Amino acid sequence: MNKDQYIKEATKYFHQRMHRDPNQSYNLYWVTIRPDLKWMKSVSTYTQRRVLIEDLTRALINKVERHLFKNPNRPCNSHKRIDSRNVIETKDRYGNQDDHHQHGIWMVNHEFKYDFNDDLMNRVIRKGTYLNQPLTNVIQSIKIKQIDTSHNLEHLWADDLVSTMDYMFKHCSDQRSPDWSTPWSYF
Repeated sequence: MNKDQYIKEATKYFHQRMHRDPNQSYNLYWVTIRPDLKWMKSVSTYTQRRVLIEDLTRALINKVERHLFKNPNRPCNSHKRIDSRNVIETKDRYGNQDDHHQHGIWMVNHEFKYDFNDDLMNRVIRKGTYLNQPLTNVIQSIKIKQIDTSHNLEHLWADDLVSTMDYMFKHCSDQRSPDWSTPWSYF
């Protein structure tokens, strides 16, 4: 798939997910996770880091959910769960080599609009662990930016979403790298 196809797929995905229940509304957030390089080097080889960060992202989403509400795995709470599309990459915006990091768009129930913020992430990092290590040793930084979907004019906020995804998928061609160690992934 090329970048335009990824953008089209993700836009369609979020559109369907955000409108599946007319009684629920959601906010979208641009989330970037930078794991600590010293920690990554101590627990994995270079070729394993992409999979490690995918797992870290899923674990972090689970921990955030548990801070936002009780019993996230109960079927009655399924509408409260965070839904996301994420990319792991190894290049900066200019195409230069960079440490493995994650970019994602997270769909969060509107009920948590005032709770889903930097303070929540700091609390999760302060209290959480991953692979028996405190998250303070595992995560270098997390950045959150809301994609404004507060108005019902979807065509207006869809432009912001598409421009965000344009950046998110900037290195998608790296997945076709002939190198056996793929430096880019989408999940």
